[in-house]
Parts: sequence; structure tokens; C-alpha cells
Amino acid sequence: QYGLDGWGNNELQYYTARTTNARVANGMLSITARKESYGGQGYTSARLTTRGHFAQTGGRFEMRAALPLGQGLWPAFWMLPATSEYGGWAASGEIDIMEARGQQSDRVVTTIHYGDSWPGNQSSGTTLTLPNGGSIADFHEYALEWDVEPTPQLRWYVDDRLAWRTSNWWSSGGAYPAPFDAPFNLMLNLA
Repeated sequence: QYGLDGWGNNELQYYTARTTNARVANGMLSITARKESYGGQGYTSARLTTRGHFAQTGGRFEMRAALPLGQGLWPAFWMLPATSEYGGWAASGEIDIMEARGQQSDRVVTTIHYGDSWPGNQSSGTTLTLPNGGSIADFHEYALEWDVEPTPQLRWYVDDRLAWRTSNWWSSGGAYPAPFDAPFNLMLNLA
């Protein structure tokens, strides 16, 4: 976990590769957090990554998901760089396509992390309140469109509705549009 206890966020789960935490049935992926003692933690869950299998620079990335409700649940659909060519986190970037908090059923967060290596990192993003009393427990489509050329830009969508866009970032490790001009891996987890 990049040498960070609890992923640097004081997360309480131990990520396993067990089917009790991540499985596919009837064409649906389910990630399940369980209250159980495992690996020195009080909870188990799963984190799936394309690291070593798939990385891409630019394009459209999307998922359709219904997210869990409940205090302390933190589902995320996000991206990390395939290599750290611009330096340690977050000089090489991070793109959070969607993060939600189980106790806030009506909103999701989009964020980018960039700048210098921690602790000189920066972030920017937005919180989107779902329209018409919507809930994260209902199925929604979460998407990112990432343009590298000719005009670098990141755009986030919820149900094909533009949630946020930005072209404003930098990296101490390279010239703009670094760090968002390199291949990134996809991540999906429930913290």
C-alpha cells in the first residue's frame, strides 16, 4: 500500500482476494465489506486494479454502479499512474472519477491530485448533489472523459450530465500537461 498505513487515510479494512469480498454473479460485480478480524484489521473488503494488465492515456472511462449506504463506507472509482515518472504521490497524479460516502446518500465527489510529492501535493474537484432526490444506492453511470491533445482537459459526468471540468493542474516533475499525459491504471474499491 505504497508504504502508507491505511492508505494514508486511516482506512480500517484489509483488502483481500477472497470471493467473500469480491465476486461476479449474474453479470454483476459485487464488492462486500465485512466486519471481521483479518490481517490485523477489523474489517475486510476488496480493491480491484488494472495495474499490470491495462493502462491508458486519455479516453472515456465509465462504470454503472449502485453504491452502499452506511456510516464509514467509502466506495471509489479512481485512477493512479502506471509509473511514477513525475515523482511520488501526487506529482505523478491521481484522478478520482467518483468517490462517495455511505452516510451522504445524495452526493458524489470528483477530485484530481497533482503538484509536488506529498506533503507539497494539491487537489481540486467538486461535490455533485444528485438531482431530484437521487441516491447513490440507485444505479448511476459515473464517467470521465480525458483529453490529452490538442487541448488537455478532464470532464466528469454523472448519468451523462456534466458534473465538473478542469484544465488547471501542474506537476513539479514535468511540463504541463504533466502529470495527466501519461498512462493511468483503473482502481475500484470499497474502503
